[in-house]
Amino acid sequence: MLRLYNALLPAARLAAPLLALGDAKLRVGWRGRKGVVARLVAQAAELRGRVVWMHSTSVGEYEQARPLVALLAAARPELAVLHTFFSPSGYDYARRLGEAAYYDYLPFDDRNDVSQVLDALQPRLLVLVKFDLWPNLVVEAARRGVPVTLVDATLQPRSRRQQWPARSLYRQLYRRLACISAVSPADAERFRALVPEHPAIFVDGDTRFDQVLRRREAAAKAPIPDVLRRRPRPFTFLAGSTWPADERTVLAAWCAWRAADAAGQAALTERGAAQSARLVLVPHEPTPSHLQALEKELTALGLQSTRFSALVESEPAEVVLVDRVGVLAELYADADAAYVGGAFGRGVHNVIEPAIMGLPLFFGPGHHNAPEAEMLLETGAAAVIRSSVDLERQLQRVAGDTAERLHRGGRARAFVAANLGASERCLQRLLQALEASPTPVREPG
Repeated sequence: MLRLYNALLPAARLAAPLLALGDAKLRVGWRGRKGVVARLVAQAAELRGRVVWMHSTSVGEYEQARPLVALLAAARPELAVLHTFFSPSGYDYARRLGEAAYYDYLPFDDRNDVSQVLDALQPRLLVLVKFDLWPNLVVEAARRGVPVTLVDATLQPRSRRQQWPARSLYRQLYRRLACISAVSPADAERFRALVPEHPAIFVDGDTRFDQVLRRREAAAKAPIPDVLRRRPRPFTFLAGSTWPADERTVLAAWCAWRAADAAGQAALTERGAAQSARLVLVPHEPTPSHLQALEKELTALGLQSTRFSALVESEPAEVVLVDRVGVLAELYADADAAYVGGAFGRGVHNVIEPAIMGLPLFFGPGHHNAPEAEMLLETGAAAVIRSSVDLERQLQRVAGDTAERLHRGGRARAFVAANLGASERCLQRLLQALEASPTPVREPG
């Protein structure tokens, strides 16, 4: 399978710029990768021999990496962490955050490119976050004696990695990993089913729990406009990481709820707010074209909206349309209930971020990619939304009943508190891997 992968790779690389012509995100990523090998090789003079190379595919995985990197920096300050990203959104987020000293795009998974970078950097350790394994990167690192670890590792029941023909390829890759740190016992069992002979598969939990705690503690200092933090505020419903299917459901429910009971809506003004309710809409990909389409739809529905970027000079309308990434976790701190998007498509996004803020949660039916979503349902902190009617009913409950809202939110926060500590456990895995191979040695052949 590795030979077949490398045989097909040149054709895929030739096709990439053609595919990028029709996809803005691919186009940005293609341009960003130009010259990446030369850039990383140039950094080798400063970093050689003390690098921990950490790869995250996008923003979510980088968030998982951040608490682990902070602990590693405290434990081994002589090491330098190089972050690479597959997605332009992850790269842009790291650049805007300004926290990482060294970051770039992941090179193309060409054997020559990967070998050139590995030989120049001579990393002490390669850390892959969650699932993003690239065959030549893993194989060439292992061949050089560089320990390769997979942290926050997940393997979903219906993952293509467990199906033919990918199963054969991933089995070869997992065998080369020094350590697989799974987020749950079920994930660990699926890894063991693929590589039963692997000696180092552990259950260490999910570092996202630690990261959302860090972000909650820093939320008060986040650059959120004062007009959204003013007290008293209207009932605020935040729909985060939304896709078009989520937005259709949320907007239909919002309009129906707002129109359903004028007396009930008027009762909300007892909180002293000029508005009785506010919707904060946070698209997963706030591209200019998508934002414009949403604004057109909002106007057609009779809803006034204000963009997040305009709030410094403007009072918020009934709908605040967030036109940037990287602020969702902090925005949850100024909401009363939350809908998390993605579960009308490939899978629900991060439900832990609103949970740590003590919010009642709602998400669509396709949430089985996230065990934590299932657990939040079991605790009574969350509810599944299958239609706009479902969401309208839930809005009626949580907007009109403060005690119910606080009860659900308290359960959500307690769930997060019970799952803290994964970053410390993952740190021990990394330190063990570093001690086991203090100097990379090239494998014969």
